[in-house]
Amino acid sequence: MTALAPPPALAPWHILIIDDSPDDRAEMRQMLLRSSERRCRFTEAELGEAGLRAFRAMSAHPPDCILLDYNLPDMNAQQVLAELCVGADLTPSPTGANFSLVARASRLRVKGASPPRVLRGFAPC
Repeated sequence: MTALAPPPALAPWHILIIDDSPDDRAEMRQMLLRSSERRCRFTEAELGEAGLRAFRAMSAHPPDCILLDYNLPDMNAQQVLAELCVGADLTPSPTGANFSLVARASRLRVKGASPPRVLRGFAPC
């Protein structure tokens, strides 16, 4: 009888966080690190434009997920998502917008999230 080989290690999820609040970015990182059985690596941006530059710089290997603050100092989530789609043949990335003030909308809840933190999914393109 032969022993089964262990499953191959999965590549970490690559998550782009675009949020102007260092505390919110840290909270999102911690929620994902605590609740995921898969490792995560993060790229972070404080502004929408910086997030767009980061996304474009990783065009060969886009992130697995984008977590996006709805109200950024330079643009809102809808503007960021629209810019992501302009003139590009992008691989769709699941995207969640961080609505800190939304209390009851629960389309997608992150395991371990403290109320009222809710992430809503967008289909940007």
